[in-house]
Amino acid sequence: MFRSAITYLGMTVAIALFAMVLGVTGAIVAGGDSSRSGLVLLGGLIFFFSPVISGAWFWFRRRKARSHAFLLQAEQNAMLHRLAKEESDRDFLRRRFLERQRLIDAVDRHRVALTRNLQRAVTKNDYGSIVSDSTHEALREFFASIALDEAAIGRTEASELVFEQLDFRRAQDRELGFDPGNIPFDGHSFENWVAEALVAFGWQSEITAASGDQGIDVVASKNGKRLGLQCKLHSAAVGNKAIQEAHAGKVYYRLDAAAVVTNANFTSSARDLATATGVWLLSHHDIPLVYEKVFGAR
Repeated sequence: MFRSAITYLGMTVAIALFAMVLGVTGAIVAGGDSSRSGLVLLGGLIFFFSPVISGAWFWFRRRKARSHAFLLQAEQNAMLHRLAKEESDRDFLRRRFLERQRLIDAVDRHRVALTRNLQRAVTKNDYGSIVSDSTHEALREFFASIALDEAAIGRTEASELVFEQLDFRRAQDRELGFDPGNIPFDGHSFENWVAEALVAFGWQSEITAASGDQGIDVVASKNGKRLGLQCKLHSAAVGNKAIQEAHAGKVYYRLDAAAVVTNANFTSSARDLATATGVWLLSHHDIPLVYEKVFGAR
């Protein structure tokens, strides 16, 4: 503040001195008749208004400085906003990528149940025409179950990704000769189909004797583990008897684990008994992942 006051006084004195020099010069040029010299009049005006001129200069200078500071601040704010937006965009892309990967993993993890529920969502009449389609509801239930982040990936895109991943896995299975949509129509053929399908996924399998099989239809081995399978081709839900037979077969054949594999569902009573006996309940869709489900990942 003191420095500004000194500068203001110095500038005012300098302007006044300049005005005096201008007036004297004008008087000399006019030959002593100062009333006839415009320079004398101009010098007098400058001398008289020297404080105002200094003040105006200070005001203009301060205004220019403020304008420059405002523009500089605006540029800095714009740059910070741009950097923040770029960081936000990168965070969103990372979040989106991770959510897509999480969804793919969830589809692979729940592939059997998801495939089954999507198939049940479409009801057809005897002539192949679709009577009802609740695929949207089935997908909504799946997304809710895995807590899909719909802010990162929309439901429409997520639905497309689900079907793409399911198609990809089905194509992989078909390359190995496995097609869960093409199962035989009689029980004995179904046992053979299960045994052959297991071989495609690295198992060694054999079918037990048709008579006296002691509750196990297929014995399969992989990575030193032996699994017995009771195969049930049913149109209705599988009940307790199959669980009891598989459990007995596990003991008889000295197996590491026993399971019942079927194209149908299981009754609630059968599920309770399976939990109590340790018998695994599998769908024919589970065949590619039987080892992981029963014995855990290698």
